[in-house]
Amino acid sequence: MKTIFLLLLCFTVAIQSGCAFKDIDKRIFVIAIGVDKSDDVNNPYRVTLKLALPAQKIDPSVNNTQIISENSETITGAIGRITTKISKDLNYGLLEVCILGESLAHESIKEPLSWLSRRFDIPMEGMVALGKPNAETVLKMKPKSENFSGNALFLSLSESGSISSFTVPEQFYDFYRRTTEKGMDPYLPVIEAEKEVYKIDTAALLDKQKIKTILTPEETRVFKELLKSYPHFEITTKMVDQPFVLAIEQLKRRYTIDTNNKNKPVIHVSVQMRGIVEEFVNLLYEDNWDEFEKNVEQEEKTKISSLLKKLQTNGIDPLGFGLLYRATRHEGDKEWEQWQTIYPEAVFDVHVKVSMQGTGAIK
Repeated sequence: MKTIFLLLLCFTVAIQSGCAFKDIDKRIFVIAIGVDKSDDVNNPYRVTLKLALPAQKIDPSVNNTQIISENSETITGAIGRITTKISKDLNYGLLEVCILGESLAHESIKEPLSWLSRRFDIPMEGMVALGKPNAETVLKMKPKSENFSGNALFLSLSESGSISSFTVPEQFYDFYRRTTEKGMDPYLPVIEAEKEVYKIDTAALLDKQKIKTILTPEETRVFKELLKSYPHFEITTKMVDQPFVLAIEQLKRRYTIDTNNKNKPVIHVSVQMRGIVEEFVNLLYEDNWDEFEKNVEQEEKTKISSLLKKLQTNGIDPLGFGLLYRATRHEGDKEWEQWQTIYPEAVFDVHVKVSMQGTGAIK
C-alpha cells in the first residue's frame, strides 16, 4: 500500500512539473534591463527591457532586438505591464546587463537593487552600469559592430571584447555585496550613448544608496589601477618640454593601515610599476633613466594622492580600506566603530616606484 502511495505521489509531482514547463518557442529572452526615474509622480519607475528576437541567420543590418518600456509605481508592476504587450513568457536566464539611470541613482538605488537581488531567475554574474542620460537611451542604441542581440553592450562592459584602462567592469554579485558590506562601497561604470557608439570612460562612486561623485576619465584610470592592479595603461608627463609617455606593463600595489599614533592614523599605499617608453621625440637610450623614472613617479603620486583625498572627502571607500582594517584587527563589533572615526582623520602616505624596462623598438 505504501509503494502505491509513493508511485501516485511521484506521478502527481511529474504532472505538476510538466504543466509549469514551457517550450522554447513560447519564451522570449530578456538580455538587458534598464531602470529609470520616470516623469510620472504616481508611477515613479520606468523599466525598459531589451528582448532578443529569434533569427535564422546573422545579419548586422537587421534589428534582431525589441525594446519595450513601461512606467509603474513599482518595478514589478512595470514588468507586469510589459507582459501584456508580448505573446511569450519572459525568461531572464540570459540576462547579461542591468543599467540604472543616472537620475535614479542620484536619488536611491535601494528599490531596483532589492528587486534584482530577490529574483531567483536573474544571473548574479551579469554586468551592471550607470546609464547616461538614462538607461532607456542606452538600451535603444544599436552600434554597427553588433552582430548578436545586445552583445556589443556586454562586450564593452565586461571587457570580453575591447579592454580599456578607463572602463571599470562591475558584476552584479560584487555590486550587491558592496552595498551590504561594512568597509567597502559600490561603484558603477558610466556608459553614455554617443551617436552610434558606447562611451565608457568614467566611473560613478556611491555610498550604500546613491551617487556621491562621478570621476573624470583620468581619475577613473587611476581608480582602476588601485582597485584591480590593472597593468595596461599609459602615464603621460613632460620631459624637456616634450610629451613623455610610459606604457605600464606590470603593476603591483599594497595597502597597510598604521594606527599606532591614534591622533594621526596613516594609510600606506605602495605602488610598483614597470613599463617601456611608448612616445618621446628624443633618443634616450644613452641617457640616465633615473630622471625619467622619478618624473613619472612624481606625476603618478600626485594623481593617486588627489584621488584618495577625494574619496575621503566624499566619505566613501570603494577601495576597501575599511574592510582591510576589520580583517586585520580582532576586536569584534568595535572595529567598525573605530574605523568610522579613523578614516576621516587618516593621512595617506603614497609611495610610487617606477622602473623603465626599455625605450621601445628604437633607441
